[in-house]
Formats: sequence, C-alpha cells, structure tokens
Amino acid sequence: MDRLGYGRYGAQGGDVGAFVSPELGRIDAGHVVGVHANGLLTFPSGDPAELEGLTEAEQARLEAQEDPMDKQVAPTREQEEEVFDSPTGWVAKHVRSYVETDGKKGHLYQGMPTLLLTTRGRKSGNLRRTALIYGRDGDRYVLVASNAGATKHPAWYLNLLGQPNVDVQVGADKFSARARTASVEEGPRLWQRMASIFPQYDRYQKKTDRDIPVVVVERVG
Repeated sequence: MDRLGYGRYGAQGGDVGAFVSPELGRIDAGHVVGVHANGLLTFPSGDPAELEGLTEAEQARLEAQEDPMDKQVAPTREQEEEVFDSPTGWVAKHVRSYVETDGKKGHLYQGMPTLLLTTRGRKSGNLRRTALIYGRDGDRYVLVASNAGATKHPAWYLNLLGQPNVDVQVGADKFSARARTASVEEGPRLWQRMASIFPQYDRYQKKTDRDIPVVVVERVG
C-alpha cells in the first residue's frame, strides 16, 4: 500500500477476504486503521485457548447459544429454482393470483376450471408455468393444446413432448404428474368432453390445418 501512496488504510473483506483482512491488520498494525469482515463467524473457532479468559457463567451462556446453521430450513423447490410464468400479460396475472390465493382466485376462470401447469423448457431448460382450462377423466386431468387455433403447437405442449414430467396445481392441491398425448382411441371422446367445457375448441380446430392434440395428465407418487 506504501507504493500506492497510502500511509494509513483500512482492510475490508468478504468470504475468503474475511480471513485475510484480520490477518493483514495484525501484520501491518502500524498502518491499518480498521478491519471490516463480512459473513465471518469468528468465535468460537474450536480452539480451547479462546475460552480461557471466560468465567464459568460466560462459558455456560456460550454453550447454550444455538448454532445459527442449525436454524437453516431446507429450501423449497421454488427457492431452489426460479419458475417463469407465461409471457402473456393476462395469463401471467391469472397465474400470480392463482398462486397467491391457492386457487381461490383463478381456479374458476369465466366459469371454467383451470389449473397451473409447469413444464421444463425444451430450449432454455427453465421451468415454465401457465394456466390452462382442464377437464376430468376419472383421476386424470385433460388439456387441449389449442394455442387458439394457431398453426403451431403451444410452447407448453412442445416442452412436455421433450420432458413429460410436469408439476400441476389444481386449486390448493399441488402435485407431480406425467403428461402424454391422448391416444388415437381415446382422443375423440376426450375432445368431446373438453369441447363441452369450452366450445371454442371446435372453432379453433376448424381454423387450423393442425391436428390439435388432447393431453392426458396423470398424477405420480
């Protein structure tokens, strides 16, 4: 520091620097005016000599203290990995309301039942969440990859083709599931069921040359 023109200076460090800064203060005490260490748990280190100057009462208080690391809570999946909601504004608003109220607001959308489907992005690898109208077929959930009759499949459908393991929220119920395209045999029956919930699906199919897929979602675990 002399060569830089500093006769007196302070030392600050975080992480590894939190160990270096105090040592620098000891080595160059004549020039270091202060030391600031971030995120360093300095006492006790485990060296018995550190406790020699403490009274029995002080040692008892120290032993009674909880290790802050013991209070760490295992992170949830959402804390571990960010979930990206639909880029469509009104859908994202619907999803947020659904999540914040455990489906009290959002489960029924204009009288139709909706769920939240989270897929793994086939290109980005990110978790992608959207809201979709659903029907029931026994214990299974049924979706339609209509994309409003567009020429291309919706992103969520393309995602589950690559990775069929998905996460689902229906009201307050959250669970893991596996999604697949309905078979040729079951497709027509399930289509009729979904069209009875949302008749616009029939108009979407007439609008496009694409065969709009019906998706079956089955709970796992």
